[in-house]
Amino acid sequence: MTSVWRLRAGGPRGRWFFLSVLPLWWTSNRLLAKLGGLVAAHDWHGVVALERETLALATALRGVDPSEAEFIHSTLGYGYQFLGQYREAKAVSEELRDRAGVANACCNIGSCFKEVGGFGQATAFHLQHRAISEELGDRVGVVNAGGDLAICYVHTGKYGQAIVLHEECKSMAEEQQDCAWVAKACGNLGSCGASARGGTRGRVRLA
Repeated sequence: MTSVWRLRAGGPRGRWFFLSVLPLWWTSNRLLAKLGGLVAAHDWHGVVALERETLALATALRGVDPSEAEFIHSTLGYGYQFLGQYREAKAVSEELRDRAGVANACCNIGSCFKEVGGFGQATAFHLQHRAISEELGDRVGVVNAGGDLAICYVHTGKYGQAIVLHEECKSMAEEQQDCAWVAKACGNLGSCGASARGGTRGRVRLA
């Protein structure tokens, strides 16, 4: 296999990254073995620390061995996910055209915004999560996204929209015979109705 003198890194800054004059297969085997050891040890910080090397190698392998390139991207994506770096995980999933991965990252990013009171930003990501889940036929994802969206709507005073979503979640959960989700949806509907009647967001208690 041809030796590789330099490759353009696929990282955010797009810098030129020098690998070596050694054959590409040797570089690939060495880095993949290192990645495998880090994953086996659950050392996700170590995985993410190899971002520049892994992205450069994935770029080189894309036209030679697409499956290896995809494995490298996926491993890096898992590292971001486990470390809570959801925007980076979303970017990797988009690169791989992994719609389920993008949906999961959107869910996590939305939840982060929701935790700090950024309900407008959270709504945008939960809408993406719901849309992709519908596209993939993922009924569980649709229910989860609907519940998250409803909570955002309650906290922004959109009680009517929240009630509609909780009703939809309850109906889908009943279809799936998910008793836990049915109970949660019923509880959320009660809380949402009480908040709407009271006209205050301070008493909102949603699961």
